[in-house]
Amino acid sequence: MEFEWQVPQDTDEGWYEFIVIADYYENNTEDNNFSNNRDTHEICIGDCTLPDLTWVEQGLESITVRPPEAVAGEVVTVLYALANIGEGDAPPGIVINLEVEKCPCDGSGWQQVNTTGSLRVTIGAGQTFDSEEELGMNWSIPEDGPGDWDLRIVIDPGNNLEEAREDNNNLTWYDVHEDYLEVIERKPDLRVAGVSTPSQAYAGDTIDLDLHIQQSELGNKMATDTNVRLRITDPELQEYGPYTLGPLDVGTFPDIIFFTFEWDIPLNCGGSACIGDYTLEVMVDPGNEIDEWDETNNLRNDLSINVREKLPDLIVSDVVITPVDEDGSAAVGVASTITAVVSNIGLRDMSPSEGADFEVTFSTAAPSQSVIGTIAVGIALAIGESANVSIGYIFTDLGTYKVVAEADAADDINEMDESNNEAYDILPAVTSIDGWVQNVTTTDGLSGKNHPLSFEIGFNNLPASGWQYLFFRVTVEGTGGWGDVLQLEAGENFLISASDHEVWPNMAFVNLTAANSNASIMLNWVPDKDRSDNYTITIEVFAVIDTDEDNNAATTTANIEKLTTDLLIEKMSVKDTASSVQIIVDVVFPQGEQSTLWDVEVSLKVYDWDDYAADGDAAVPRENLGTKTINGGLSRGSSWSLTFTWAREKGEFIFVAEVDPNNKVREIDEINNVYASDVEEFGDVSTGGTDNGDEEGGGLFGIPSISGLAALSLLGTVALLRRRR
Repeated sequence: MEFEWQVPQDTDEGWYEFIVIADYYENNTEDNNFSNNRDTHEICIGDCTLPDLTWVEQGLESITVRPPEAVAGEVVTVLYALANIGEGDAPPGIVINLEVEKCPCDGSGWQQVNTTGSLRVTIGAGQTFDSEEELGMNWSIPEDGPGDWDLRIVIDPGNNLEEAREDNNNLTWYDVHEDYLEVIERKPDLRVAGVSTPSQAYAGDTIDLDLHIQQSELGNKMATDTNVRLRITDPELQEYGPYTLGPLDVGTFPDIIFFTFEWDIPLNCGGSACIGDYTLEVMVDPGNEIDEWDETNNLRNDLSINVREKLPDLIVSDVVITPVDEDGSAAVGVASTITAVVSNIGLRDMSPSEGADFEVTFSTAAPSQSVIGTIAVGIALAIGESANVSIGYIFTDLGTYKVVAEADAADDINEMDESNNEAYDILPAVTSIDGWVQNVTTTDGLSGKNHPLSFEIGFNNLPASGWQYLFFRVTVEGTGGWGDVLQLEAGENFLISASDHEVWPNMAFVNLTAANSNASIMLNWVPDKDRSDNYTITIEVFAVIDTDEDNNAATTTANIEKLTTDLLIEKMSVKDTASSVQIIVDVVFPQGEQSTLWDVEVSLKVYDWDDYAADGDAAVPRENLGTKTINGGLSRGSSWSLTFTWAREKGEFIFVAEVDPNNKVREIDEINNVYASDVEEFGDVSTGGTDNGDEEGGGLFGIPSISGLAALSLLGTVALLRRRR
């Protein structure tokens, strides 16, 4: 059967239900089953796409609470997500309610506890929406809420949104988890976590004693108005207390609350210092006024605080070594000073008796272990006071030193800390040995003659032990590039190295020590007789270890002339007259650079023979007959005679003449300028003149003047030459 229906023009779009009823008027005879007489059919007029909001199926995560543990009296946030499984968009303005039911959960006790308010977004067909900001709802669990609860999310509770289905808008906790949400009871659980002091405790001090109170991880409720009981037992087993502290509130784990007790620590216990471990008995909630999960963990009697005596505390804060170079290295062989800076950082001044025991010990730990010495300081340092304690030391070896200073090495002084009494300095010891030469001297003069060279050589900063060789070389340089190295032979205080010496073969050297660190050297130097020159004489020193080469050489100069000029007394004649004696002196100028010598002088002295024989030229003359000058010039190759007159006396005499007695003429030979006569014996004056013979002796033994010692050795011979007048 067909029916035809004209849709009215003003009909709204949507789904319409058509109902077909057979035997509508029930005027036909049939069985009594009328249920099959009706049928319905939905017809869409216009656009019939509808949304369909439900929850996002995520297993146990479909609905959750945060935090995951629900505790009575606290707040949890209920989380879920929406899905639009319909064919149309869900517009803004949708509301979701949160409902809860305390078990027994029979569905009759649902209570709305929160709502989202109107959502501000459109949820498109096939889309999900999980904004915690808009969907999340808090539930403030009542204090009396421990037990099982069911939660329900109701989407569009007022059915304001037309949906394809309305039977999938509710989501319960039980449907997802197949169990109810357990709300846990809230209780604190107090315990004693420990005890501390802000710093070390000392006898006689007042100090804060902090008792650490916290809850165990079981506690899930703040413990308000909490009290703590404290008992203290000293090392002599004397008990103090009980003391009650509080009340204070103690939060949940891991918070810790300090119950602070101002503790006056005794100074003496039974006549002795109150030092050692004090035992503490700490009990939280001693009156059991707070209902807790566990009442057995409120007491601790295994806590202790160590109390110490106030003592001085010596530390070596620094070790300073002087002198050191710019690199911080000590000098081998140099008298050095080690200074330890010792301070008292303890809690009281040193006593006089402790000051009397105060010593600092110095030692080396490297390159070898040795004790340098101990210095008795002998002063009592106040708190914060320091003292510089020094000892002398000489670094003897090259190498790295570890220099140690230790206060109270004998542990005679009871201190706060015995482990901080030592300090050290590590530094290299390098050589500062320095060879030098100075004070080089010689004389100007004539070539071919000895001009002694003198100089000083030595070392600075020799080590206290061992010895060092110092080599030296003498170089003579003239003009025109002329030069020569003097070939030396071992002298009075120096040696010559072997010819196979690795560095300085056949070279002069001295062996020096710290006790004898320098030497004075004297050498003979005879300039070439055939040269006139202004010589430079250089002394150089060499050593295996030498830190400063700037003082390794020293020089002097010598003006040396080659001369041929020579004046000499050729002979002397003695003539005895009745009243006087005439002495005739013949002077010869055999050679020289000049053709004429002007104003040549000749002197004559008369000596008693005995005096002259004893003392030679050092004897005091009996008479000085003065000096005469040759009138005019004395030509080269010529001679001149000068006559001296002496008032005759009785005795034995020697006449000594000298040409150029004042050395006004520079000569190649000064020795032949002096001439001594034979021994002349004269009788009484009245007998004089009986013998007028002239004497032209060749001088005493035919040689120039000799010393008195030589004359004495020849007295026997001289006696044979005496002549009587």
